[in-house]
Amino acid sequence: MQFDLPTTFGLLFVVATAVAIVVRRVRLPYTVGLVSAGLLIGSLHLVNAPRLTPQFLFVLALPGLVFEAAVNLRAHDLWRNRATLALLALPGVALAIAITTALLPVALVAVRYRAPLAAGEAFMFAALISATDPVAVLALFRRLGASHRLTVLVEAESLLNDATAIAFFVAAVALTARPVPGIAVTAALAGHFVVALVGGALIGTAIGGGAALVIARIDDPMVEVTLTIIAAYGSFGTAQQLGFSGVLATVAAGLLSGHRAVRRGMSPSTRVAVDVFWEYLAFALNSIVFLLIGLEVHFGELLALWRPVVAAFLVVLLARATTVGTVMVVVSRSRERLPWRWAPVLTWGGLRGALSMVLALGLPESMPHRSVLIGITFGVVTLSIVGQGLSMPVLVRRLGLSGGASAQEAFASAREEFRAARAALEELDYLAGAGLLPARVEVMIRARYAPRLARAEARIRAATGDGLPASGEAGGDVVRRVEHYLLDVERERLRDAVTSGALAPHDYDRLVAELDDRRSTTT
Repeated sequence: MQFDLPTTFGLLFVVATAVAIVVRRVRLPYTVGLVSAGLLIGSLHLVNAPRLTPQFLFVLALPGLVFEAAVNLRAHDLWRNRATLALLALPGVALAIAITTALLPVALVAVRYRAPLAAGEAFMFAALISATDPVAVLALFRRLGASHRLTVLVEAESLLNDATAIAFFVAAVALTARPVPGIAVTAALAGHFVVALVGGALIGTAIGGGAALVIARIDDPMVEVTLTIIAAYGSFGTAQQLGFSGVLATVAAGLLSGHRAVRRGMSPSTRVAVDVFWEYLAFALNSIVFLLIGLEVHFGELLALWRPVVAAFLVVLLARATTVGTVMVVVSRSRERLPWRWAPVLTWGGLRGALSMVLALGLPESMPHRSVLIGITFGVVTLSIVGQGLSMPVLVRRLGLSGGASAQEAFASAREEFRAARAALEELDYLAGAGLLPARVEVMIRARYAPRLARAEARIRAATGDGLPASGEAGGDVVRRVEHYLLDVERERLRDAVTSGALAPHDYDRLVAELDDRRSTTT
């Protein structure tokens, strides 16, 4: 059916809402559901959906998604994992690109595909496919209660390797348009790469820092939300316009805004408004992007290319596994060493997404095998999102990396049961002390509450790992749960104090900001 653009987007949001409701009931990753719905709608040709174009992704979607992720990252988390993240996002991506470039032509020959690739074509494919998209994985980690550090590594690495992959791809396309002879290719590629990343980081720091300074001096939620939008899209657009890395500029702006503006310079009410705005925007953009991924792929073309798609997928997976293993070996003797159980998750969790598809659409028109590479990219992305996304829960559970979420829920439930029973007993003490209850009634009621209180105490001890040392990964999770609870108690008392007039509003804002800082250091 033919619809105008506003109606089409309205229908896509209807589909996204229906998918969100369904996947919550069937425990399916949201992004997998969106791509599957897009594949179904596209196969049936139900609507004339808009194309997933570079303009849409780079102008509208990518800055918002990158900024939302960056603003929620904690600077201390990045600093604690700085060596691991730097290795994964810089030499790690370069290693993965080198392996993919070397093995892809061999793999295509092995499956007897008729179109041998030139080295330059293989390199551009390797660069565009090296960007990871962990949206489905991160949602799964949070639902299953995977380690906080593992979640940080997956999310932060994706932001940084997006910038690296785009810089490599843009440099490769530039060198293809103006070939550089001999060994000068390496120097030219390195020059493009360094200039793009350094320039992007400087622009993002300048714009994000400027927005943070203004936010710290005003108290107007609408204006402050607008300033974060300027930081996100202004840094991306300025960097892209000057030939630098827009992704890295937005990451830098998001980190500065999150650390200096959102958590330090905003009042609690403004902070809530900013969080809600960016959370919804990320949901809306992800919904449209992943639906368009499904609509962009055609089953007939994928079936015709199934052999090269599978071959390319295995090459990409091997490159990812080699990169992860190499980085883990390098950091194994440092303070940032990683558990080897994480290696399969970090490897299998490196899903590919919309960025790879859009970069593929940006391949030079003059490239001999352009249509083949676009088809292979679409196939690898689809196989990655659906295959890896659906199997990740099984892998996480098999490796024993889930369970934190259930422990958190158990602690919260036991805590509230304990607080309710204690509150009832305190009220009973008040009534008895005032002489309002006969002694025998007090004894009977207290006897009935005693087992409830004992049960709640036992559940709290079980949820906090009674006897477990407060060190290591498991002990650290226990400490975080208890500290977060105590910080919530402090926040409630402060709210009661400002409501009753015992605490001035400006003192409340200052104390709540301090609580937020303390909570961020225990996250």
